[in-house]
Amino acid sequence: MHRLLILCLLIALVGVVFLPVLGHEFVLWDDDVNVYANPNLHPVTGAGVARFWARAYMSLYIPLTYSVWAAAALVSQGRAPVPRPLAPGVFHGVNLLVHLGSVVLVFGILRILLREPVRLAPGASRDGEAASRRDRWAALFGAAVFGIHPVQVEPVAWVTGLKDVLCGFFALLAVWQFLLFAQQDERPHAGGRPGRAGAGLSHAVMAGAAYVLALLSKPTAVVVPLLCACLLPRVWAGQGTTAAAKAPRAGAGSRTHAKATGIGARRAVPLWFLLGEIAVAAAWTVLTKILQPSRSMEFVSPLWQRPVLACDSIVFYLCKVVWPVWLGPDYGRQPDVILGGWWVLVMPAAAVVLGVAVWRFRRWAWWLGPATGLFLAGILPVLGFVPFRFQHYSTVADRYVYLSMLGVGLAGAGLFRRYMGRVAGGVAVLIVAACAVRSFLQTAVWQDNDRFFAHGIRVNPASYELHTNYGNVLGGRGEASRALAHYREALRIRPRNPDTYINIGNVYRQAGNAPAAVAAYFAALRIKPDYPEAHYNLGIVFTKQDKPQMAVTHYSQALQVRPDYAAAHNNVGLLLADRGEIRSALAHYRDAIRLAPRYTDAHNNLALALAGLGETEAALAQYSAALAIDPRNAEVHNNLGVLLADQGRTEQALYHYSAVLQLRPGLAAGYINLANALRRMGRFRAAAAHYRRAVALAPQSPEAHYNLGLLLAGQGRTQEAIRHVSLALQFRPGFTQARTTLEQLVNREAKHPERHAP
Repeated sequence: MHRLLILCLLIALVGVVFLPVLGHEFVLWDDDVNVYANPNLHPVTGAGVARFWARAYMSLYIPLTYSVWAAAALVSQGRAPVPRPLAPGVFHGVNLLVHLGSVVLVFGILRILLREPVRLAPGASRDGEAASRRDRWAALFGAAVFGIHPVQVEPVAWVTGLKDVLCGFFALLAVWQFLLFAQQDERPHAGGRPGRAGAGLSHAVMAGAAYVLALLSKPTAVVVPLLCACLLPRVWAGQGTTAAAKAPRAGAGSRTHAKATGIGARRAVPLWFLLGEIAVAAAWTVLTKILQPSRSMEFVSPLWQRPVLACDSIVFYLCKVVWPVWLGPDYGRQPDVILGGWWVLVMPAAAVVLGVAVWRFRRWAWWLGPATGLFLAGILPVLGFVPFRFQHYSTVADRYVYLSMLGVGLAGAGLFRRYMGRVAGGVAVLIVAACAVRSFLQTAVWQDNDRFFAHGIRVNPASYELHTNYGNVLGGRGEASRALAHYREALRIRPRNPDTYINIGNVYRQAGNAPAAVAAYFAALRIKPDYPEAHYNLGIVFTKQDKPQMAVTHYSQALQVRPDYAAAHNNVGLLLADRGEIRSALAHYRDAIRLAPRYTDAHNNLALALAGLGETEAALAQYSAALAIDPRNAEVHNNLGVLLADQGRTEQALYHYSAVLQLRPGLAAGYINLANALRRMGRFRAAAAHYRRAVALAPQSPEAHYNLGLLLAGQGRTQEAIRHVSLALQFRPGFTQARTTLEQLVNREAKHPERHAP
């Protein structure tokens, strides 16, 4: 019961520190490509999830992580006919729950490592109970440090950080089960019987299964065998002491020798298990290299420089562990920056000094060696010996030390147990309180895009990526001047990057400044003449300027450089359809769908073209395909409703018009179409209500006034009908139907003035 209370205290502490993340939003720092703009999660389908297992997505083969995101998306979207937008709180909640599980596992691991064998002697029971209490409190302190240290905020508070916490959870589960397996034969059971082989086998199976799940969460889990190897000597040391305590006294020499030999044989079993895990790690590394091809990097350091980068990372992480301030998502420590700075010699020297210190004091405390080994093993894949994509931004990141914090927790627990007392307890409370407050404040950084990017830029003002992404956020909100300021800063950092000119052009285009947009796109082409994105965006601008021939020219140039540019095919199709070249447009729409099967707009445009040719069934199939990909696309629902209404399938049309209004409640055209369908069904009162709603939303809409006038005329309310039809004609003087209808209504009123509605 005492241990259960300690666990509850630990979970409550970590939960309170990270509770604010449940109210946080997504951030434009890979949350878009991985979650809220991931086409395989909108909606979640079996085929979409299968894609994550069949091949890498976004150059990462982490199928289990994506499957967990898919499950969270299902919970978030619910069972409504039109799935709801993804709720970030659900995804943040998953991160927090997994992290809480990891904290509990760390407590269990530390309990095993801190347990000291107690010889059978008078008073041993009391000594054992006291030692057990010390172990529990020491494990509590170590697990608390692991759980609430500020460097853990990034993987827990960042939705995309799930890959780190999920991999960490299964890796820790594998380590815990391995430790139980390694000590199983020596742990006494009830009645003094030795551990059963079946129990040991179950722990081995659990360790192996958890290891595989960790690999499927993130490839860096290949270090799990190293983590286990760092702790195995501690388990063996405990077994040896226990065995010695149980060994027969004088006169049983041959039996003692046999028992020692048996211990050696049993020790070989965990070693063989680790060798098996290492073989799996090697095979997995090869497999992920095949499934997860490397992206090109601007700078790849030579082999002889990589140890320098590794030493720099080690010292950097240790500094952040000891003094966790000024934490950010992008530290800007690229290989070329590190190798060109004054610290290129200082960091390796500091790493050597730390290594010598650990070796010198290794006998002072048994935990010093294992804790150091755990810390280094956890970050080994990201030390720079093997180049990885994020080095393009920085060689270090807070999330990379998630597993390594097990070593920090072990060191903290070992120190606490060694010096346990009032002073040590007070210091421990102060450390936990400081970490809790610092982490609680750090979680606010991840609350939304504005706080995230403002803080990140304060930490690293020279981050091209932070300025660019924040510009994208501001541009998407229509804050053109602020977006341009960040894009210009990004341009100052990297003057020859054509992407920045594209971003600047997009802001000008959305603001309606076509000449400035064209100038920015041509600036990108001067840097990179065969840049398809620049040609594509020029095509968009010239289309809006009603220069279709110039637009087609640039779309064609984009397709010449990049024949698989699905969006360019789609836009060329739109231009051809406007010119009446429907058959040619169909070919481009089909090319777009062939290149991007989940391209909703291409399916929608192909359906419109097919409907115009009278190929109704083919059009319906394309609309259905579009909605299967994106059930929340209001335009597709509206177009499908129109087609169904034209076919007389009014009930089905009504469903899709209702979906349009659910998705876009402020769309006047949606109310008009829904009212038209209701009028055909004879539901005049409901139709009139929707027409009036459309008029309220769009007071100058000629369609809304005209249709409401027709309905009122049919009800004999001629004067009111005349007023609305007159307004329709006022807002669109060339509205021929409205003019004819108005003349008819005026003549009717002149013949029967007594019929006007009161």
